[in-house]
Amino acid sequence: MATKLENNFSKWYILLLLVVVLPIYPLVLQQGFLLQHDIFASDLLHNQFPYRAFAGKSVSEGEFPLWMPGVFSGIPYLPQIEAGPLYLPNLALFALFDPYVALNLSIIFTFLFGALGAFLLARAYGADNVSASLGGLVFALSGFNVSHVKHMSMHEAAAVLPWMVLCLEKALRSKSGFWLVGLSLATALQISAGHPQITYYSLLFVCVRVVVFLVQETVKERKGVDKKLDKRVARTLGRKTLGVALAVILGFGICGLQLVTTYRFNEGSIRGPALDWKFASAFPYYLGDIMTFVHPTASGMVERMDYRGTVEWENYGYVGIIPLMLIVVSLVFVRRKVVWFYVAALVGSMLLVVGPATPLYRLLWKYLPGMDLFRFPTRFLLIVSLSAAMLSALGSTFLGRWLWKTRRPWLAPAILIGVFSMLSLDLFYWQRMRMPIDDLGEWRKENPMASVINRHAAEGRIYCLFGHEMWQRAYHESRGFLGGFEHYRVAGQIPFGNLSVVHGLSNAEGYTNMVDGRTASFWMWYNTSLLAEVFQPEKYDGRSQRITDGFTSLLNVANVRYLLAPVPVTNENMAILRDGFIKVYENRTSLPRAYLAYNWKGVASAKEAARWMFDRAHNSIPAIEGVDSSGRDSSGAVVEVHAQTISPDRIEIDVHPNSEGYLILTDSFDPGWRARIDGEPAEILPANGYQRAVKVGTHSRKVIFTYRPQGYYTGSVISIVSLIALGVWVTASIHPFVSRRRRPFSATRV
Repeated sequence: MATKLENNFSKWYILLLLVVVLPIYPLVLQQGFLLQHDIFASDLLHNQFPYRAFAGKSVSEGEFPLWMPGVFSGIPYLPQIEAGPLYLPNLALFALFDPYVALNLSIIFTFLFGALGAFLLARAYGADNVSASLGGLVFALSGFNVSHVKHMSMHEAAAVLPWMVLCLEKALRSKSGFWLVGLSLATALQISAGHPQITYYSLLFVCVRVVVFLVQETVKERKGVDKKLDKRVARTLGRKTLGVALAVILGFGICGLQLVTTYRFNEGSIRGPALDWKFASAFPYYLGDIMTFVHPTASGMVERMDYRGTVEWENYGYVGIIPLMLIVVSLVFVRRKVVWFYVAALVGSMLLVVGPATPLYRLLWKYLPGMDLFRFPTRFLLIVSLSAAMLSALGSTFLGRWLWKTRRPWLAPAILIGVFSMLSLDLFYWQRMRMPIDDLGEWRKENPMASVINRHAAEGRIYCLFGHEMWQRAYHESRGFLGGFEHYRVAGQIPFGNLSVVHGLSNAEGYTNMVDGRTASFWMWYNTSLLAEVFQPEKYDGRSQRITDGFTSLLNVANVRYLLAPVPVTNENMAILRDGFIKVYENRTSLPRAYLAYNWKGVASAKEAARWMFDRAHNSIPAIEGVDSSGRDSSGAVVEVHAQTISPDRIEIDVHPNSEGYLILTDSFDPGWRARIDGEPAEILPANGYQRAVKVGTHSRKVIFTYRPQGYYTGSVISIVSLIALGVWVTASIHPFVSRRRRPFSATRV
């Protein structure tokens, strides 16, 4: 009977899975732009999206970037794991399409990929097609996935979890190594998506599942007649466990280039040390949000400015009323071990989600290696979502099979399709509200501020004064999202954060989690509690409508030629280029990107350099660390030289010094940069706290800067060796998998 029921629905599931994209149908039609809001910016617009646009442009031009020059005066790109530099779906989409079209396609792909993975996992557990589709819908449109679309790396990594579990379940019960290869690839894909916390939580789930499997198999064997575990079975279990471990290790090895460079860069970034408990528990789960599992707006909504909790998008986990009822059906009627496992996973994850409200999370944070690297235990809602999806699929399957056995078997398809339809409408209504979508055409229009700057002859960086305050202002003026999108469109024209690179501009600041401590000390405006020292003068005096002298000095030294501000600026050195709501000023006293200095100040630290450079009289006299003496040219004059950017990772500069001095490049300092002068290696010293200086002699010279992140060659070797090993494994595994006569997928229950 059950087989007939499943066969009746065998051609439905693709159509049913397409329901997943209904809440974002304007993106499918390429008519919408997904607007997302964070505490002070948009993690999607000002952080994640520009990374992908930059990489796509570079790849389409035939090069893979290791360095990203347009943010924070330059940051490492390959080590920036949240950018997903090696995540193949994004590389392909953003290389082939317009950035905004590629963004839409990427979001659509992630929703469908997660839904399909959950569907196949539910089928592997014995769910029929409609019920498995219901499970895919629950997972893909769960509150966790919907609220974290703004965090592209997190959303993309989360979509891989059901595929990892599927390969694990199959590998534990199959003699073929094919599924272990799949687990290895899924692990590598999730790591490359760029959110280590999701990978860490996923591997915790995998480890627990393996342990439970071993215990279940051991107990089953001990129920034998001789009451003794057969040694052959023990060896088999040992081989399976070892195979899973090797598959995961190989997945990490494939991503060796990403992981090694990220690890080496992270050592010197602001996120290098483990988090203390105060920071890790700074945004606890609002217990009142537990009611949102029953009513999605029980605590209000950020989108309409009435949310009463802590951080809504971290706490929101709604999966629908119908799945909650089906979970009860599974718990009461489905007598299977997999049900009890997912019930335990759901309950355990909820205990972790509430963080400091129970001692469990504190104990794991203190004693479980790696747990202290992350904050927001609310992200265990991912495990809650997957557990709810599987339990609801199994509950629906039981319901359908029970109905099929009645005297009216037509009730089974009618009721299952009705249940799926009601769930679709429920999730469409509530989750659509969490994903405000504006007209895509408005966001693809030419940016007026970028146009003014790009038409202007003078080269230089930009700085957006009060950029994140303007985004916050748009949020309040729009009353969340109730008042439409007009204010967001205006604020979105300000190229602050990483958004500058989408418009072809180079920014002195940015918005990224991993920033070198030197650069962050001068320019970072968020999470400054993580910094050991902060060297940032007051920026603007509202009474006199002037940029302060200290901040003017910082702008000058940083090659900030253009200042964008929503307020009038009356400084003599600032000439207005564009008036209006957002004004564009030209800073006529900014230093060039690269220059020769014949007078310099030797300093011992970035702190001492900051004290020196914030005096405007010293702007043209760079402070250089590691130099005992100072220059003797009292005039303090500098000579501009042309810096030719051959690629993001290579800069060439021709210099013609008339005496001994230093070439100053105002790009950010990083240990991965190497310099050669006329082919000979040259030492790069920190200048002005976070820039680069190279000593030059008295003859015409060609200075070449090249970048390779620390750990690049080690990581490359690990990745190459791992890929070769994977190829050997695939060759050994795929032949017996293909050649043997396999049963239909639906018959392989786990």
